[in-house]
Amino acid sequence: MVFRVNPSVSATWSSCLAERNRSLVSVRRSLSSHSVTHRNVETLLGRLATDPVLRRRFAENPAGLLEELREHGCELTGVEADALAGTDADAIRSFADTLDRRIRRAEVTSDLNRSRERRRPSMGYEPFARGAHPAGVRTLELRDSSLSDRPVAAELWYPATAAYRGQDLDETKWDRYVPARGMPETSQHAIRGADAARGTFPLFLYCHGGYGHRRELGRLCTHLASHGYIVASANFPGDNIEDLIPDEHGAAAVAKTPVDESARRRPRQASRFLDLVSAIELPAGHRIDRGAIGVGGESMGGFTALALNSLDQRPAAVFAICPMYGERSMAPQARRLQTLLRVDDWQRPVPAFLLTGELDPLVNVEDIRSLYQKMAAPKQLVVLRRAGHMHFADNAEYVHEWFRKGYLSGEFPDPELDGLALGTAMRPFAELCPEEHANLTARSLCLAHLDANLKDIADARAFLDGDLESTFAARGIAVEAARPAFDTAARV
Repeated sequence: MVFRVNPSVSATWSSCLAERNRSLVSVRRSLSSHSVTHRNVETLLGRLATDPVLRRRFAENPAGLLEELREHGCELTGVEADALAGTDADAIRSFADTLDRRIRRAEVTSDLNRSRERRRPSMGYEPFARGAHPAGVRTLELRDSSLSDRPVAAELWYPATAAYRGQDLDETKWDRYVPARGMPETSQHAIRGADAARGTFPLFLYCHGGYGHRRELGRLCTHLASHGYIVASANFPGDNIEDLIPDEHGAAAVAKTPVDESARRRPRQASRFLDLVSAIELPAGHRIDRGAIGVGGESMGGFTALALNSLDQRPAAVFAICPMYGERSMAPQARRLQTLLRVDDWQRPVPAFLLTGELDPLVNVEDIRSLYQKMAAPKQLVVLRRAGHMHFADNAEYVHEWFRKGYLSGEFPDPELDGLALGTAMRPFAELCPEEHANLTARSLCLAHLDANLKDIADARAFLDGDLESTFAARGIAVEAARPAFDTAARV
């Protein structure tokens, strides 16, 4: 019997074989300068090729993973461990991509994951504390005509090398900047231009609030960078404070984009941000794990982070802080936005976390509870007691009082708002929960959510599945936590 091969199939198969051979050559070259012959090396390379979770952990911290494997009985000499730690993670990933899907995630790869599950829950998981990496920061210019005819400013936070350890916690060395013309100088817990740590890291895209700015939650972004995340945030053109504040001639740099129009534009703009950030030349030794992308934001940014999932399937986790939504809001614009946000067309399960304030007059807590009920699992909701809309931003007290007094003056430049009623509903900041409570809540929960779903850290999931109300109460922070709705089947 003679089998005839379709020429196009043959060409595709030849191309796959060629790519696999190139990947193998690249892996071999990474090991060629060392005397490596032990069978365990071959076994481990096979595990890295077939287990995406193990491969992701190797890309992020090869030496740490190899040490953990040795502790669990994987026999490697010092030379072998050094050679493997220096192996090109991209070459392994390229080789893995050529394998038939039926042999990926082979059963042999589950030994380490099972041992990690046996250790949960661990008292060592501490999402409140700063991570092991110093945080570096750089400012980028994104150029794309579909976004704007002007360069779009973006901030990039990242894990820096150990040479900067402690400097990002030294106030005298913090990066200092002016958010926009005429505003006071402020700072962020990061070292500008610091050398980047080598490795492959998950990406988190932060979307700022309406008429806000890319660095408005700098404490959250630097916290994530210290825990091994690359964090990017860009100014939404026409919907950020830098574009709107008039220059010395009394003209704004960019015409103000109406809230409704901005809400329609933002999801596609955020998707384009992901395209551009993924394609930029990162600091030497830095790589983005394109299979581990998270997205989040506050207020209009929270709306954007949720809405992005209706048109972009790259996000594997979303963390939305007081997302603009609901019919009970004191802002008519927010009431209109709920018709623009869908959570029933994401086409795949996306682990979602909603964090909101109990006393937010712009995003009513009952509306967020209603939104939570409409969302599919896996999902989670936490309400911070006695918190308002501005609580989660940096310098929250200053921002809250600036807006409150502006509303109460009766001269706030938004004819749709009842400024006097809104300013009264906001309450003086002294009557609300402390700023640091909001910072700790947002930083710890966002980190744990990303760790659980982008890094597959079992202890992070145990933290989220545990008694969050008691955990936070032990720190003097009052929260209401909806019972976790993590569906194991939905995670697969």
